[in-house]
Amino acid sequence: MSSSISFLAVLSLLGLATHLPDASATAAKFLTAVNDVRRQAGVPPLEWSAAVAQRAKQHAGWLRSSGRCDLAQIDKDPSDNTGGALTYFLNGGTGRVAPADVVGAWAGERRWYDAGAKACVAGKQCGDYMIMVRPASKQLGCAVAVCASGKTIMVCEYYSGH
Repeated sequence: MSSSISFLAVLSLLGLATHLPDASATAAKFLTAVNDVRRQAGVPPLEWSAAVAQRAKQHAGWLRSSGRCDLAQIDKDPSDNTGGALTYFLNGGTGRVAPADVVGAWAGERRWYDAGAKACVAGKQCGDYMIMVRPASKQLGCAVAVCASGKTIMVCEYYSGH
């Protein structure tokens, strides 16, 4: 039995252009933004993992091929065999959204995080932030898929590396 825990953060964005930047540039932007948040939280930085990014790509691909990139169907993803928890953020805005904007939205949940209790304030959601700053996480991998509906799915997986 593996003691590793992985987490996915799934992000569906509306209104992005269908042309996406190259994967290595996007990876670097996600990694930099996430590590900035982790530094502010006093936890070690993550390393980029091509293997974890490949798993994120499988999740994004499944969401794209499942129909309408319906995040309500995420728990039916057969590629989710890592035992992790899934979280997502839906942005109904228009225009391009950069990885730093996505990470900034997740980091904004910090205001609802009770560090002493290591939990969200009652009645508030802070799961994306908790996943991002989880000390046991060692690796990050993200992927992007564009759906026929025009939605863009961004998937990031946080992995303990064990």
